[in-house]
Amino acid sequence: MTRRADAAAPPPSIDPAAWRFVSAAAAHGLEGAPPFPTPPVGELAWTRTVKLAEEQRVVGLLAAAAADGAVELEGAAFDHLAEVHEAWCAHDLRLERALVRAADALDAAALPYLVLKGAALAHRWYPDPAQRLFADLDLVVPSGRVRDASRILADLLGTTPPPEVRPGFDEQFGKETLLRSPPSRSLPLGIEIDVHRTPVAGAFGLAIPLHELFDTPGEVLVGGRALPTPGPVPTLLLACYQATVADVPPRLMASRDVLQVLAGAPDADAVVGAASRWQCGVLVAEAVRDAPRRLGLPPDALAHHPLHEWARLRPPTTRDRLLLAAHRGPGHVYWRQLAGVLVLSGGRQRREYLRSLVAPQRAYLTQREWRPATHVRRGWRTLTGPVRHRVVAAARRARRRVRRG
Repeated sequence: MTRRADAAAPPPSIDPAAWRFVSAAAAHGLEGAPPFPTPPVGELAWTRTVKLAEEQRVVGLLAAAAADGAVELEGAAFDHLAEVHEAWCAHDLRLERALVRAADALDAAALPYLVLKGAALAHRWYPDPAQRLFADLDLVVPSGRVRDASRILADLLGTTPPPEVRPGFDEQFGKETLLRSPPSRSLPLGIEIDVHRTPVAGAFGLAIPLHELFDTPGEVLVGGRALPTPGPVPTLLLACYQATVADVPPRLMASRDVLQVLAGAPDADAVVGAASRWQCGVLVAEAVRDAPRRLGLPPDALAHHPLHEWARLRPPTTRDRLLLAAHRGPGHVYWRQLAGVLVLSGGRQRREYLRSLVAPQRAYLTQREWRPATHVRRGWRTLTGPVRHRVVAAARRARRRVRRG
C-alpha cells in the first residue's frame, strides 16, 4: 500500500487540527483524497475552522463535501457552513455581474483583455463554480493599455485610478492597478477589480513575455457571456505562481488549482517550453511536486502525469535560488521588486526602474500618506532587516558567551 504523505504543516498561529480538516476540504473530490478527520467540536472551534476555510478559499469545497456526505456535520455546524457559503456565492454573483459590465465597457473601447484567476478558474476548470470561490476580479490587458483600461473601469465603478509610482511606470514595469468601488449596503467593502499588466509582482512578473498570454486565448462562459481567458498552458503557469510566490504563504486553494488544471491535460512539452521562456521553471516544478503533499494526497498522486518526472528532476539554479529568496524571505515585498534588475534588459531600463522604486512621484506618496523620507527609510529598514537581525543575534550570542566565561 502506498504511504500517504503528510499534509504541509500549518503556519505557527493556526491550530493543527483545524488545518488538517481544511486541508482535507481542499482535496475533496480528487482521487486519493484523505478522509476527513473528526470535525472540530464546539461553536467557537467550528467558527474558527470555517473562517480558516474562507481564508484558504476552500469553503466552497468544504460545502461540497458536506453536501456529498464526505463529512458529517451536526445541524448547527451544517447551517453555519451553509450560511457562509451562500454569502460567498452571493458575493461572487455580484462580482460576475460587474465582470460582464466591465467586459462590455472594454469591448466598446476595442481594448483587449483576459479574465484571470478566480472567475476564470471557477467557470472553466471546476465542475461547479460554487466550489471555487473568489474575492475580487482580475483582468490583464496589454502593456501600453493599462491606464486606458483603468480609466474605463474606474468610471464604471465610480472611482478614480490611483497614482502611478512615476508617470509611465504602470505601462512598463507595473504589476496591476487596483480599483475599488465605493462601499454600499450590500457591498461594505465595494467591488475590487485588479487591472494587471503582469499577473505576478516582482522579478518573476517582469520576466513573463506578456504577449504569450494573448497568443492562444481560451474562453469561459460567465452569465451566458463568452469571455476570453488565457489558454491551458498559461493558465497552469499562472496557477503555479499562485501556489509558490504570489502569496506568502500560498493558500491551499492555489495548490488545488494546480491539480485541477493539470487534470485538464495541458501539453507537457508546451508547459516546459513556456516555463523556460517565462523564466519560471523552478516555480512550475515546485508547484507540481508540492501540490499533492500540501493537500495530503499520496506521494505518487501525479506519477502518471508527464510533468511529474520533469518536476522531480528539475534542480534549482543559483539564479533560481536568488529569485526565490527575494520573493519569500524577510522583506520580500521590497526584495522581489529590487530583484527585477536581474531580469530586465539594458542599463537604461534598469536605471529607470530603480529610479521609480527609490524616488516615486509625490502624488503616489501622498495617496499613501507617506513622505519621501518615510518611503526611503521604510524601504531601507526592510531591505537591511535580515542582515541587521543576524548581526543583532550574533552580538547577543557573543554577549552570552562572555557572561558564561
